Amino acid sequence: MTKKIPPTHPVTPGSVWRDRGDLFGMRTLRVESIEGERAVCTTLTNSYEVQRALTLAAERPEGSPLSNARDMRGSITRILLDRFRPTASGFDFVTAPVESLDNTPFPIRPVRDAAPSAKTTAAPRNPARCNAHEVTSS
Repeated sequence: MTKKIPPTHPVTPGSVWRDRGDLFGMRTLRVESIEGERAVCTTLTNSYEVQRALTLAAERPEGSPLSNARDMRGSITRILLDRFRPTASGFDFVTAPVESLDNTPFPIRPVRDAAPSAKTTAAPRNPARCNAHEVTSS
């Protein structure tokens, strides 16, 4: 009996995933909603094959066999939730929904009211005597 690989992250609306089935991993999707066993997704970037066909079609005259390429960005697709795991035909997690990200600046440093002490204040260095390869003791 084969075991399924568990998903690495929960599939939530607003999260972004990368298609592992794409040759160079260019296709990305954003989950819009969950409907039962499927996720309704919007395509953010084209797959390698689609983007290559669009690039070639732009270089060809109208009516050539390659001029019928279709840009898939913005298209809606429904994908089984079982595919949102790191398998050959699955998806990799890229980012969480924007609403759940903490927008505080990093790193957070505590505010100090007291003046710095002599122990925490570094003495000014003399550039003429400073050698990067020497370690000096204090």
